[in-house]
Amino acid sequence: MPQHLNRYLTQLGWLDDLDSGDITSIEPLSQGLSNRHYRVRTQHSNGASSDYHLRKLNHHTPWVNRAQEMAIWRAGHNAGIAPELVKANDDYCLSRWHSHAEVSAAEALTRFYDLLPRWCALEAKLAGQIERFSMEGRLTLYHELLAERADKQVMDEAEVTRQAALKAIDSLEASPLTWGLCHLDLHSGNLLCDEQTYLIDFEYACIAPIILDIASLIENQMLPLGVLSSNEVQQAIAAYQQEYPQLQVSDEQLNHARTLMRAYAWYWYALMD
Repeated sequence: MPQHLNRYLTQLGWLDDLDSGDITSIEPLSQGLSNRHYRVRTQHSNGASSDYHLRKLNHHTPWVNRAQEMAIWRAGHNAGIAPELVKANDDYCLSRWHSHAEVSAAEALTRFYDLLPRWCALEAKLAGQIERFSMEGRLTLYHELLAERADKQVMDEAEVTRQAALKAIDSLEASPLTWGLCHLDLHSGNLLCDEQTYLIDFEYACIAPIILDIASLIENQMLPLGVLSSNEVQQAIAAYQQEYPQLQVSDEQLNHARTLMRAYAWYWYALMD
């Protein structure tokens, strides 16, 4: 058990506030650029036990608006599509633990489409609280951050990636785009499927072109192929068109959106090294 976390949680008194009893274990989970994840198990003197998800927040992530992330998270919980965020400060956040069952890709998508109307409705509920995404601004930020730490070989590859992404951005901005609330990191690990279905990890969520979320589903292998002739891609577009009737997607747009999302992912992994 990480003793520093045990001491910190004890000092905060969060679990006392929740009447959860004593900490019995803290299990390290995954680590990303902006968070470290832990599972916290507790047991009360009456024998009752509770599990929580603890996230340690990395402050060296200028692309993350934590206040916005927490606002979307809380609104998502109120809408029944996100776990309860029970405690948070500048360094940590604590939420209820929810199991994640392995389900087929088809079932995961069905569950996602079921909660999509409530997700899209958060845009109106959070009007004025959510930033509008800058496709080029995010690319520039990632490139500048990487330049501070990477060698010439990596930056040469980064420049190739950046130029391809800039061309994709120019093409996307020259075409009609439908904007709305996007998650921008849609993959099976961010969709908790059990008795209930929850969406998690809102650090990239913002107002952005909807086609980027469709591209995210493809690039993160929740959708196959990524061409309009694919039934699964048509179903995804139709699901979003229920919420955004004006949405139109062409193969060319989709290819450009996929190029851009691949570029963001490339920088994310390069920054992890």
